[in-house]
Amino acid sequence: MLRHILMFKWTEGAEPEQRQIAVKALESLTDTVPEIRSLKVSESAGLSPGFDGVLEIEVDDADAFGRYVSNESHQQVYIDALKPVWADMAAIQVKG
Repeated sequence: MLRHILMFKWTEGAEPEQRQIAVKALESLTDTVPEIRSLKVSESAGLSPGFDGVLEIEVDDADAFGRYVSNESHQQVYIDALKPVWADMAAIQVKG
């Protein structure tokens, strides 16, 4: 199992409705990307400065991760829903 963990920051002007659309778009990837075994999006509790939320995805292995990243649905969600409202992101992939 491989876990893809991505932390993100919203842009200053991101409206709550835009953020909700982005989260729903991420969650919809489970319907269109067969490599995804589980997906969870969580927003920060706001207890310290830093990132505003986290995306956690589990796939079978590095090959499945590569297919997820290059999947057309994933690319379109990033362009349409995420890129306009994400100011920054950091990601890591871990085994287990």
